[in-house]
Amino acid sequence: MQQAAQRAWVRHRRSSTGETIISRLLLFGLSGGAAVGRWMLCAMLCFGTVLHAEQKAAVTTVLVPVVVSQASGKPVLNLNASNFSVEGRKPVELGNAELIPAEAMNDPQHTIPVFVLYDAYFFPAPLQNMIGAELLQFLGDLAQNYSPVTLVVNTPGGLKLVYDFGTDPKVLAEALTALNNGGKVADPKVKEQLDRLKVLKTFVPAPGSLENQTVLQFAGLSQMAQVLGHSPNRKAVIWLTWNYRLGTGEYTTSWTGSSLSQDKTLSMSTGTRAETMSNNMADERYQSLPPLYEKTIGGLNTARISVFPLQLYDPSKTTLAMNDPSQQDTVEGLRQVAACTGGISFKDFRQTMLAQAIAQIRADFGPYYMLTLSTGDFKKTEWVPIKVKVNQDGLSLRTAPGFLGLSPSAVKTAGIGSK
Repeated sequence: MQQAAQRAWVRHRRSSTGETIISRLLLFGLSGGAAVGRWMLCAMLCFGTVLHAEQKAAVTTVLVPVVVSQASGKPVLNLNASNFSVEGRKPVELGNAELIPAEAMNDPQHTIPVFVLYDAYFFPAPLQNMIGAELLQFLGDLAQNYSPVTLVVNTPGGLKLVYDFGTDPKVLAEALTALNNGGKVADPKVKEQLDRLKVLKTFVPAPGSLENQTVLQFAGLSQMAQVLGHSPNRKAVIWLTWNYRLGTGEYTTSWTGSSLSQDKTLSMSTGTRAETMSNNMADERYQSLPPLYEKTIGGLNTARISVFPLQLYDPSKTTLAMNDPSQQDTVEGLRQVAACTGGISFKDFRQTMLAQAIAQIRADFGPYYMLTLSTGDFKKTEWVPIKVKVNQDGLSLRTAPGFLGLSPSAVKTAGIGSK
């Protein structure tokens, strides 16, 4: 399966239908039940897990994306490393600044393909049904008005490909009709598409613990990076998620959970999370999450993926307490993920629909610069705030607020190799 996917990757870089290699890899790599796990395992073993905090002669190397625009909003294309400077709490050396073009279709409009990752398991059954129905309606619109959008669902069993934008819109339309009326399907392509759609009507349960849910969030993003990383261009991934458990900056470094009231309503049995929170004790179960965060950010940047989080919530709740600690952590944490990968987190997520988010991304999406930074080793895990500047007037920059430097033990916890 892996060799077939690699051959298709090269053979179908640009096909007559405008399908990109990214779509082809999704088609070959994410479908097929148990084969998914085998293919992903082979991919990770063969292509390697991306390194974001490599240890080499006591030096940590990180990648930092920078979007540079003129006052008119047009991208700036003629910069090199000498035009940038980086200031940090620790000495930071700028080694390279590479201009990364945006992935685009081979059509007259050079349409930006968009990839959507939906963390289905976070949501209770009624809300999953509502979200699934909205996504099916969105796919119905795609069948009538084609747009290069690929939809993938993140589940505890791995990624499930729902729709690949290389699929004929007529096939999608027939599969949606069969899904709605339960009719029999003879065309094997339609049947394959029908089977993929069923996950949007099937309840996806969540793992029991909150820390495992966060691990799954990172796993979904990392698997997308493995698949999409074979294109050297910049890609856009909309991340449909909720209840993100990491904060920002120093809070990411020392994060061990929270003391939210919802946690204290749990059982107070010895050793439970509720007891840990109520006694304000450090919860060692969560110590692996910051290293996994940094590893995931590094994987996304090496794969040239910009993440655009779009939070999902229960629309039947007419009020959403934005001052709730859990909600604040989610909002700020997702903003950090977006900023550290060159994306943005939609401010008015309560009003932004998926189609609107895609339109906003395409209006803004273009090339960006990937800076390679080096700094000293870390005796302990710490957040390193940075400030990126450019030596030309009248330009605006959007970049990461910093990065997470990992201690040797954190590097080992994250499974990041050494060179």
